[in-house]
Amino acid sequence: MAVALVQSVHKRETATVNSSTQAFGVNVTAGNAIIVTGQHYIEPATNLSMTTDSLGNTYNGAVHNEASQHISWAGGSARINQHYAMNIAGGANTVTYDIAGTGTGSVGISFTIAEWSGLATSAMLEQTVVNTSPGSPGSSTPSSGNTTSTAIGNLVVGCMTYDGFSSTMTAAGGYTQLQEDELAPVHTEYLITTGAGVTAATWALTQNRIWVAHAAVYLAASGGGGGALAIPVLLRQYRARRS
Repeated sequence: MAVALVQSVHKRETATVNSSTQAFGVNVTAGNAIIVTGQHYIEPATNLSMTTDSLGNTYNGAVHNEASQHISWAGGSARINQHYAMNIAGGANTVTYDIAGTGTGSVGISFTIAEWSGLATSAMLEQTVVNTSPGSPGSSTPSSGNTTSTAIGNLVVGCMTYDGFSSTMTAAGGYTQLQEDELAPVHTEYLITTGAGVTAATWALTQNRIWVAHAAVYLAASGGGGGALAIPVLLRQYRARRS
């Protein structure tokens, strides 16, 4: 079974909170995966994030609380994180995105929860990269930096934030937008690889900004890269029609 997006939901808190919850629209399916991308802002900031859910699934940090995955602006810090749970339990599910640490100002939380089918049920994470913009005034072409996927049909999920609220964010480089929140700001996108090789999650902004971006590569389940079988199947069908 090829990797596929089953459902996703985005939430942005408009109040000052240290924790936020969001339920999936329909029951999640046992054996699938959940990937959570989130951005939070606090001033001043020494803060961490974690993800839990009502089914008791275990979340790991793909890009998690690293010094390189935040930017400082307006006296505080904006951080982006990516967490994932493999081989999940099925049923009605509510995800909680928590912030812990020190800070005296407002905390903003914006996060997306996504259920995926067709991903490996163990050792799912293949690679992560984090990249930041050049010095001021930054650039209008955020990039996670290169990842190297080893096979067809793997999943790449990228997330990016920048300093401010005034630039429109657009997925680039063949990626598909999963979520855009210009008021956070944060943008999540994804790509299902069509072959082994190098790829980078990239975006287009309408003006130069200071940004931070990351990407994580997740492995398809064994035999799940459906595209690898497509050409032989089509050839057999063509030969059968010709005979």
